[in-house]
Amino acid sequence: MSASLVLFFASYWSIRFAVGDALYRENTLDSLRAAVALIPANAGYRALLAEHMEGLGINPDSQLITAARLSPLESKYWIRLGFRAEVEGDYGSAEKYLLHSAQLDRQFDPRWALLNYYFRRSDYSHFWTWADRAFPMSHGDLTPLFRLMWDVTDDARIIRKHIPERRETFVQYTSFLLANGHREAAAGIAPRAAALAKEDDVPVLVGFCDSELQTDPQASLSVWNILCSRRLLPFAPLDAGKGKLVTNGEFRTPVTGRGLDWRVPAVEGVSVDADPKGLSIRLDGSEPEDCVLLTQTFPVPSPGRYAVDYEYAAPADGHLEGLQWELRRPDRDAPVASIPLMAGRNSLQQSLPFTSDGAEAIRLGLKYHRPVGSTRAEGVILLRRIETRMIR
Repeated sequence: MSASLVLFFASYWSIRFAVGDALYRENTLDSLRAAVALIPANAGYRALLAEHMEGLGINPDSQLITAARLSPLESKYWIRLGFRAEVEGDYGSAEKYLLHSAQLDRQFDPRWALLNYYFRRSDYSHFWTWADRAFPMSHGDLTPLFRLMWDVTDDARIIRKHIPERRETFVQYTSFLLANGHREAAAGIAPRAAALAKEDDVPVLVGFCDSELQTDPQASLSVWNILCSRRLLPFAPLDAGKGKLVTNGEFRTPVTGRGLDWRVPAVEGVSVDADPKGLSIRLDGSEPEDCVLLTQTFPVPSPGRYAVDYEYAAPADGHLEGLQWELRRPDRDAPVASIPLMAGRNSLQQSLPFTSDGAEAIRLGLKYHRPVGSTRAEGVILLRRIETRMIR
């Protein structure tokens, strides 16, 4: 008899829980009220019922309070109670509930809730306290946290004091600063991010080098050299003190088109290919009359006289008139210096001198411009070596 009774009650409660779950999944105000009546000790049922009630303008506090009592170690119910109290203007209770949630749960969500609460209350002393506590538990996209900090102050130095020494945070913060126009602040963070970076972080930091090359050449060079010295980029670091400013000058690494490396514009009638002895550029005679074949922008941190030295092969049987190296400041129309390429021998060496005031970027470009009265260029040029040096 006792075994039958146990089996009866087990079946009864199984059916009751199944019905309650079905009502919960139906997810309407009436079905949730029925589910709570059937299984009154289920905190999740009450929390969802509270959500429906609040959406309909019905005070849900009784359901939330009961849910918190039924499951006192779940912070999400106390966070919702805190938000509800704040909406009602009961700031004392709101703060109490939120602080209690943070005592129960040491993870990110309660700290984020308190951070936002103190932001809305303009209590910035407590805001920064909870910002410091939120960062160690943060994960994923930190953009909302960075944005909130910049809403509190636009003083990058104050914010920097609260950015923890973590690789992920530095890299994300660099990306955020660039995306939101805080370039000077990014220049202060990016070198530290580069010093801690892993391979997956390189695109963000190379993007920094791209964006700052013209406005802050020294910062761009600094980050680039850190990445190169840590072998996160396949290039030797540049030595500005000796005037060595060109990246990948012997084309030992395939051109990446990123950062301070070479860029190869797509030009109809022109093909650019790696060669065991350098970089091969072929013009088939159908190229535009005026086009750029290859460029690299490099920073020139110090004033002085420099020279671009280059070695190339231009076969005598090629028709390559109109090719020239040109140096430009990216923000100006007139070239700093230019020199035509010669043909007629298998190997040639030339130099292009220039003067810089320092703290600027210079763009080196190989250009083609069809001379008046000539046919378009046709042939192959092999670039073997390009480097810069200071002229003493």
